[in-house]
Amino acid sequence: MGLGLSAGAVTEESWVDRADESPATGILTLPAGALRTPATMTIGGPAEIYAETESLLRGRLQVGAWMIVLGFLGFVLKELVDPPLVDTPPGLWVRLLGADVAEQLNRFGGRAFLLLFYGAIIVLLRSPRRLSLRQLRVVEAAIVWVMALWLVSDRVYWTRRAIDERDEVATLWAVAFAVMIYFALLSGYGLFAPNAWKRALWMTGLLALTPVAIVVYVGAMATDGAGAAFLMEQVTVGYRLGMGLTLGIGVMATTFD
Repeated sequence: MGLGLSAGAVTEESWVDRADESPATGILTLPAGALRTPATMTIGGPAEIYAETESLLRGRLQVGAWMIVLGFLGFVLKELVDPPLVDTPPGLWVRLLGADVAEQLNRFGGRAFLLLFYGAIIVLLRSPRRLSLRQLRVVEAAIVWVMALWLVSDRVYWTRRAIDERDEVATLWAVAFAVMIYFALLSGYGLFAPNAWKRALWMTGLLALTPVAIVVYVGAMATDGAGAAFLMEQVTVGYRLGMGLTLGIGVMATTFD
């Protein structure tokens, strides 16, 4: 969103002194050299534009945070109704909390943290406390990257699990789902965060590289060479080109909208 207006009033002259009526057509015409009556039009200066940007960004960040909260609540309700397969919780948590409590913490601990974090963001943005544009940009980055990094941990876990089990369908789905999630994150960022294109490009470029980094990391951290080879067999050159094209489109649409 460009903000290049300068301060000061802009004047515009209009001429409404007199008009002749054409006897042939009845159309009103302005004679040459008609006297002009000045009329003024004032455009807000940088201070007004700055305040308007603050208000716009603050409102949009609230909407984005609410969407994340409602989305996670939906996932939590889904898992309550249809519990997924989960690994055995770490032994320390079992000894301290008991197996049942540790299992629930393993299932819902991360989601509970995210709900509390984004709930606190909503409370802050709805409070009467004034936040500068710089502070709002920090909140914006926190909203985006806390979600992005949580998704990294989630996608790494499921991709490694699929590779360890040598499940071809699950491996491809894990990689494709990472691309879909980050494409959605790119789209949401472009929709809710007004930005100059240079700043937007930095943010969207890093987001688009994240699913690529997940695949590279999982391949490098595979338990054996066969696991990395299996991953590369599934994620073919054509598949990687499709990933790059999808994420590239997301970056362009978000940056230059």
